[in-house]
Amino acid sequence: MLHKGELVNLIESNVQKYGGNKKVAYEEVGKQILENIQMGKVNARSISFRGLLEACLQEAGYPEVPWGDNKSDTEELREAVGASSFPNITKYIISNEIIPPYEVRKQKLEPLYSEGTSSRSDVERIAGFTAKEGLEYVPEQGTVQYTDFHEKYVEVRLGKFQRAMGLSKEAIYNDNTGQIIDRASNVGNAFGEQLEEFLIQTIEMRPRSLLAWETTTNLQAANFEGTSVTNTNFYSTDHSSLAYMGLQTNSNKLTSALSTDGLKDAYLLFPEMTDEEGTKIAVEPKTILVHPAKATIAWQLTRSIGQYDTANNAKNPWGPGGMNTFNVVVSSFINTNTDWYMGDFKKQVKLLYWEKPNVISQGKDSNQSFTNDIVMAWRASVGMGAAHADYRFIAYSDAAT
Repeated sequence: MLHKGELVNLIESNVQKYGGNKKVAYEEVGKQILENIQMGKVNARSISFRGLLEACLQEAGYPEVPWGDNKSDTEELREAVGASSFPNITKYIISNEIIPPYEVRKQKLEPLYSEGTSSRSDVERIAGFTAKEGLEYVPEQGTVQYTDFHEKYVEVRLGKFQRAMGLSKEAIYNDNTGQIIDRASNVGNAFGEQLEEFLIQTIEMRPRSLLAWETTTNLQAANFEGTSVTNTNFYSTDHSSLAYMGLQTNSNKLTSALSTDGLKDAYLLFPEMTDEEGTKIAVEPKTILVHPAKATIAWQLTRSIGQYDTANNAKNPWGPGGMNTFNVVVSSFINTNTDWYMGDFKKQVKLLYWEKPNVISQGKDSNQSFTNDIVMAWRASVGMGAAHADYRFIAYSDAAT
């Protein structure tokens, strides 16, 4: 637990250390407290927000907290809070409750995407699938071939996603630290769940809930060469009539149930994948994505030495020591609990950030200051988008069972 005197000394020593530059000093105090929380030296719930405010205001020259005679009048308190280190320090405390749950969920989903950085905040173009351009034989005095300057492109629609938390005068006065931490933790957990749903809906080629404007007729989970691909065209047994998908058969859809034979059926789709010139490409599926209803079956299929679903319990080609083993990712956000996916998701699904997840503080100018008695606010924010860069690295089964 951090005591008021310790906090005052910590703030004052950092102000002195940084030559009176309070902006830098206040940020450093916040980082130091965050480090102590992450190392387990301080429990965030043990920090009294009222005690913290009193320490911050004391360092800022306020002998006491200006609660005011009229408890509905928070203007003086807002001014004092904004002039102190309170917004800087609490930003790190609140961020520690919001960002880690998001990162934990993202790590669980790591086999399903590859991450990148966008230079734009609206629509980013990235390289799409194109014909292979490896080395070729050049005879003596022959001419070397250059790579094709034109490359297919994929559009990734990006957006900004935010949630604000207001801190009321009453919450500080009554020292409702636990409730404040709970609210921040709830935002972080919901934030992580939204990322999972966003990625699964992208993989499944369904409208993303985070994108309020997206519908089945305006789907942007796969946009090849300026054409928005529909779910029906994306997962299909034949793409040979679609110019924007390379005019090749390339079946990435099957109806097999999740079983030893079902995995074989899906696995055998990948050796038949070709580029737009009909040349075979190498696809090595690494991950299976299933609904919790199929989690036990997926585990048995990928962890059993013998084929659990056959009478003679023969050697399992998909289990330990088999010809190919898979990561299994389970998500309750899969739309139909009998659907399942296999593939090398990292080569196909791209998650781009133009603004990494962050938390900022808003002090005396908080928009709700006058209407909701808000002293200050915190805002969680992320700028991101996701889309398919290809269609040949994931196979989908809409098995009925």
